[in-house]
Amino acid sequence: MDADWEVAAGRNNQGDRVVPPLPVASVAADEHRRDALCALLAGHPSVVIQRAVSEVAALRDDVATGAPGALLLDAGAGSDDTTFYCAQLRRFIPTAGIIIVGIVAPYDGLADLVSAGATAFLMREATASATVATIHRVASGEYFLPAELTSSLFTQLVRERTALSAALEESVVLTSREREITALLGEGLSNKEIAARLRIAIHTVKSHVHNILEKLSLRSRLEVVALARAARGRP
Repeated sequence: MDADWEVAAGRNNQGDRVVPPLPVASVAADEHRRDALCALLAGHPSVVIQRAVSEVAALRDDVATGAPGALLLDAGAGSDDTTFYCAQLRRFIPTAGIIIVGIVAPYDGLADLVSAGATAFLMREATASATVATIHRVASGEYFLPAELTSSLFTQLVRERTALSAALEESVVLTSREREITALLGEGLSNKEIAARLRIAIHTVKSHVHNILEKLSLRSRLEVVALARAARGRP
């Protein structure tokens, strides 16, 4: 049976109300995992579990009632099913960030998940704090790739598209600024952090990221992260 979950916003030590909670839909492959995700997040007032369901199709109504900023999708169903569900979520709620949780490295199908619309991944042992931080980043339009998955994703991307391997060796196709931003993406910096580091406007960073994707024939910021880390020879 599907369940609705909600955690009220709390207050800080001074009695002031904290930042309004962030709506999140949690989706799991089975009832046990669904409940485990809700329990993991229950003590964090900055996150509201808007809905917790066992069937992805049950989230169709969320489009009408107020789409969540982030969606948690359990990877336990297996890579093929998870990719299918991820693509469904991207169609149902296109504005939400999709976080694939419960990943164990190495994990086949990462490239397929990125293509299906995944914007972040969390390892099975991820703490509640790490999960909450990722939810906030994804809901703000950012992406997240754990270091443990860099090698797996890069290998799968190269296997899929030999052009990516060529791009790694011939990065002269990028301008010096684009290479600089690519390296910062590999460090896991957000657009805001990159803008602050380089002392440029956020919209300028976004424009550069768009150009990087176009020039390297990549489809996702996560692919740029994998490329940058592989170029530096580190996870």
